[in-house]
Amino acid sequence: MKHLKRVEIPKSTTSMIQPLDVGWNRQYKYFIRQMYDHVRLYDLDVNLAQRNNIIKMNSLAYNQMTSPKFKPMGRYAWYQSGYLEDNPGPFQNTKELCFSFGDQRCSEFQCK
Repeated sequence: MKHLKRVEIPKSTTSMIQPLDVGWNRQYKYFIRQMYDHVRLYDLDVNLAQRNNIIKMNSLAYNQMTSPKFKPMGRYAWYQSGYLEDNPGPFQNTKELCFSFGDQRCSEFQCK
């Protein structure tokens, strides 16, 4: 392990150079907020303050965010933090991948 070099992150710069802070946590929080909003909007009988429901909701969010569809977003977070030299290109965020239904068509006959 002599080829490893330890570099400490300067104080108060974590939010600028940590890939999770730069490009991932905001998307994760957006996903969770959308689920909370959906429960409130449709008055679903779910108590999101219960420990078990919080665990299930975070499990669902984590499961979705680890999908291969989100890999370009993760690569961009590493690029934006300065750890990758080549820009990985455009990516779809959580809103575009999980919550955009405007262009979807109904598959049923004479659906409105």
